[in-house]
Amino acid sequence: MYKFAPAVEAGFVDTAHSSHAPDIDSLYAVGVTRGCGVDPLRYCPEEPTSRAEMATFLYRARPHLS
Repeated sequence: MYKFAPAVEAGFVDTAHSSHAPDIDSLYAVGVTRGCGVDPLRYCPEEPTSRAEMATFLYRARPHLS
């Protein structure tokens, strides 16, 4: 549904060994996600996503629909 360009590594400390890290970096680069912590930059992939958070992701991704 979305075609995000590859992005440089965002620097999330908790996604380095994930196969999804490149996609997470792309989401961060276009502003869809901001992570869950900034010092250090964390994504928190093991935490559940609330309905409000998911709605925010989808809203931020709207300009990037293919």
